Amino acid sequence: MKKWDEALEMYDKSLLEVNDHAVKEAKRNCESLKKADEAEKYLDPEKAEEAKERGNKFYRDGNFVEAIKEYTESIKRNPKVAAVFLNRALSMMKVLDYERALEDIDMALKLDPKYAKAYAKRGNIHYFLKKYHKAVEDYNNGLAIDPNNQECLEGRQKTQTAIYSSGPDEERAKRAMEDPEIRALMQDPRVVQVLKEAQENPTSLNAAMRDPFISQAIQKLIAAGVLGMK
Repeated sequence: MKKWDEALEMYDKSLLEVNDHAVKEAKRNCESLKKADEAEKYLDPEKAEEAKERGNKFYRDGNFVEAIKEYTESIKRNPKVAAVFLNRALSMMKVLDYERALEDIDMALKLDPKYAKAYAKRGNIHYFLKKYHKAVEDYNNGLAIDPNNQECLEGRQKTQTAIYSSGPDEERAKRAMEDPEIRALMQDPRVVQVLKEAQENPTSLNAAMRDPFISQAIQKLIAAGVLGMK
């Protein structure tokens, strides 16, 4: 650590004399290298496991704030364990921090793309946020890995029920249009043409739905709340 501190001190002295862009950039690189070096030296799988177990106990006791702290410590000690990211996400969900929970689940799935439980939990968050198109996708991804995953099966069922039983929701549709995937579908020439023809002749949609792309797109737009059911 000393070499980094000495180097940073030299950069600071240089910047006092001349406000040079190259020196600033060199200092930033040095700070990044120092941070990476410190993080690497902090790694310790055994201590990571100990912190995870402490986090698990806090979670069981309902102390979710302390659980988050311990899971964070575990991740610092070993950032390659998907289950710890998911555990921290579950704690985040308990304190209603869904945005950070989603970030942790994304990381868990990056570490373990076959983590069906992570898909189930992400689906639950998307369901709660009324992002039904994303919830269905998560549950389907989980079931593709584990066809008997009960949480995914039940989650998909309740989401489908919500999609087809809920009335018009302008706020949900507005939020859906913030999703790049939904915007892209609404602008896709094939989808635009099908929707135009369906307005003029509703029965034409039946034939169009035989196309796998159109079928999937329409179902996703319905799930997102952009298209209504009649």
